[in-house]
Amino acid sequence: MGRSRIWRLGGDWIFAVCKKLNGRVASHAGWGMQVQGTSFTGFDNVIEVRRVSGRLLILRVTIGKSVMNLVSAYAPQVNRDMEEKEAFLALLGKTLSGISGNEKVMVGGDFNCHVGAGAGSFEGVHGGHGFGERNVEGEMFLELAYALGFVVVSTCFQQQDSKKVTYDSGGDRTVVDYMLVRKCERPSVKDVKVIPGEPCVLQHRLMVAVVELQAHVKPKRQVFSSRCRVWKLKDAGSRSRFRELVEARAVGRCEGSVEGVFNGLKSCLF
Repeated sequence: MGRSRIWRLGGDWIFAVCKKLNGRVASHAGWGMQVQGTSFTGFDNVIEVRRVSGRLLILRVTIGKSVMNLVSAYAPQVNRDMEEKEAFLALLGKTLSGISGNEKVMVGGDFNCHVGAGAGSFEGVHGGHGFGERNVEGEMFLELAYALGFVVVSTCFQQQDSKKVTYDSGGDRTVVDYMLVRKCERPSVKDVKVIPGEPCVLQHRLMVAVVELQAHVKPKRQVFSSRCRVWKLKDAGSRSRFRELVEARAVGRCEGSVEGVFNGLKSCLF
């Protein structure tokens, strides 16, 4: 299990799910996100921090005029039993399905799986620029993303292997950390890459996503303004002049048809 925590690092904010080891929170196990941007100033932007479980944390923030749900996930390790892994994916699916379609979502986490280098049968979910071989856990992960309408956006950008590998230890180079967004929000993600030589937690490396959010500005409501200034008829002089003008124009009205009568009346009044 784990515990959610939030830190401040310089001018940026970090929130994470940390693993518990022997009853103590371990700073070297877990997964977190660092939020940076001109429209994000800190706690003033935070709407809600929700700890779904020891492995899932949601931070709802306002960025500009958008509401973003940042979901931090930490999947069971490879040596855990399959029931625990399936339960985690089920909870993740339920959590993401419960987020409003009017709000944006970005999921990031250590999913302890391998989605493989190519998309295979998951075209549209896998971007085709992954790493290594796909395993059973990776297949389950992609199936969940497909069912929810998400794309593993960290596989959508062509990068050198050094900018894909998120875990490097003793010659074991692999990718277990991924980022996901809804397919409709895929165009807003401009780049996702790993920063080589920047280990943020022991052998894990820092993954960076560049997201461009468009401000949703509601169209200005047009106020109806009547062309008829009937309030002017309260004045006796204006009322008299209006009566004379209508009578003078009424003389030339067309009496041939209903449309002609209406048009003649309209020309008298306007």
